[in-house]
Amino acid sequence: MQMTRNCWVGSALITISLLSWGALAIWNKSRTWQLVDDAPISTIQGYQVRTEEFAINLNVQYEISVLLDDRFPRHDKFNRLDESEACSLGMQDYPKCATAPNLRMSWKLLRNGVVICDGDSDNHVGYGGYISPQIENGPFEIERSIGTFRVPKGRGYQIEFVVLRGDERLNSMRPRLSVGFFEPIFEPTLALSYFLNWISPCVALIGGLIILGSLAMQRRHFAR
Repeated sequence: MQMTRNCWVGSALITISLLSWGALAIWNKSRTWQLVDDAPISTIQGYQVRTEEFAINLNVQYEISVLLDDRFPRHDKFNRLDESEACSLGMQDYPKCATAPNLRMSWKLLRNGVVICDGDSDNHVGYGGYISPQIENGPFEIERSIGTFRVPKGRGYQIEFVVLRGDERLNSMRPRLSVGFFEPIFEPTLALSYFLNWISPCVALIGGLIILGSLAMQRRHFAR
């Protein structure tokens, strides 16, 4: 069998798609999608922690969340929190709640020791929900979002987290701090990333079909 023009074209398409996919994988792995990944924290009032310094190399919005294993009793088929439970975590508007939340938190984003933005759960009421289990048969997670930020790329960033009002009983729900990518609208670079992630396998498939078609034509030609 000879390498026909179609074979060269198919090989080129496969090579380009593999190189694009590999470059995309390397790019994705090097991006700061997750700044703080499930760092254990306490829900005792007065608890305070400051993360180690981290870099940011994406121009996107990040979300600060507290994650809890869901150990509340189930109340309906949708596994939703009832009103009192939602109120206790600040995931319900205050006028609808009999008392203030049992868990109130604040945060500060610092760069080289200087505060550049901050926020608290009081100004982020109602943000939260359920997350499906990360492992099979694992517990559902409750996510309590307490703020978002968007800052220039760079190094020397830290996040300081403080429990303004706490509930020691929530420590049994394995509280964790998470700070990760949150972007409802795609940035151009992210749109390109998603596009290449879908188009690369298609281009490789087309290249493979071109090669197979060329080889089949050659086989029929030699069979005559």
